[in-house]
Amino acid sequence: MALPVQTVMAGHVESEMKALYALSMLIVSGASFEIEASHEYQEGSTKIIAMPIVRGANEYLFTIEETGDDMLIALRSTQIPTLFVSLPAPLMINFADSTSMEDLC
Repeated sequence: MALPVQTVMAGHVESEMKALYALSMLIVSGASFEIEASHEYQEGSTKIIAMPIVRGANEYLFTIEETGDDMLIALRSTQIPTLFVSLPAPLMINFADSTSMEDLC
């Protein structure tokens, strides 16, 4: 008798998918997002720009991957690295630099 197989992380995957969906809807709606850092690196012939986005207690990565004339814009889970939402390009995103307390003094 075969038992149904359910991954230990099924509930975690579902909650991450819901969080990525909600965050992607905010991004597409034109909401402004604060970023503290931007990382750019080359992986083979692909240039990747990654920007962490913190929502609540969770961190996600907004990535732009360019290979020649092809561009992939994605919102990625940091908890489940293979889970991401691909967003249409071109897409207007409102990013603002974070303001530190030192900047206000």
